[in-house]
Amino acid sequence: MAMFQSLLCSYTDGSGSADAVLTRLMTNYKKLIHEEGYIDTKSDAGFNATAVFLESLEATARAMRLEPANRSYRSSFTINYRALFPDESRNYRVDILEASVEQNAVIWVNGDKFEFSQEAMQCAEDLQRAWSELCALLERWKAGDPGDKPQRTEMRTSLVTLDVAWAAFEKKYISELIAIEDQARKLIVQAVDCEKRLRDLEAKYGETEALLVRSEYQAEQRRLVGSISYLNSVANFRRKGRDDLPADVLFDAVRTIQRCDLAEKNGQST
Repeated sequence: MAMFQSLLCSYTDGSGSADAVLTRLMTNYKKLIHEEGYIDTKSDAGFNATAVFLESLEATARAMRLEPANRSYRSSFTINYRALFPDESRNYRVDILEASVEQNAVIWVNGDKFEFSQEAMQCAEDLQRAWSELCALLERWKAGDPGDKPQRTEMRTSLVTLDVAWAAFEKKYISELIAIEDQARKLIVQAVDCEKRLRDLEAKYGETEALLVRSEYQAEQRRLVGSISYLNSVANFRRKGRDDLPADVLFDAVRTIQRCDLAEKNGQST
């Protein structure tokens, strides 16, 4: 019976490599910093300790030859996120864990409110549940004697469950972040499109007085001024930006310049 228990608690085929990484996993788990019942990921020390522990988790899973969850979805990420997730390895990141802990259903971008789906929030809860179960396993070992070391089957189940939940949340969370960022960028895209249409009209008709009074030209100017005005209001984090500057101000300024140019041309005082 003692021999059978020994085999259950052994993590390798005799090489000792998985046993060694599990010991490092426990060592790094003990170094995690807790704040009000939660792992601290905000301070530099807390972030670094969490990052080291997550690396130990990956190393333990590799040493136990556990198959990672499918992460082929990363190929559809935008270039910025593919830089963070360059391949299909586990690549546990502190910010993903942090997002699952905070479970913020609402995010504000450029003054607009965006909400994560209920599915994303459920994935966050599933990841936190798997995380808590793993921590409970390590706490049992931490509080007891060497004989309380988790059995291989327990550790395998816990690590696989965590990895599946992690991949599911990462996929949903990052995908929805990308969609939110795409919506937020439309403000700038709209302004760029307006400016391009104005340049096309100027190239077609020339920058003449006749162009300035064309209804289509003025309509594009109004849209451009509106876009810039709104961007000005949301870009200022101190909330001192204004969005009440109408295009009529621009039109009046153009007419004033035209009158001044005409007066100067006729030798009149402005």
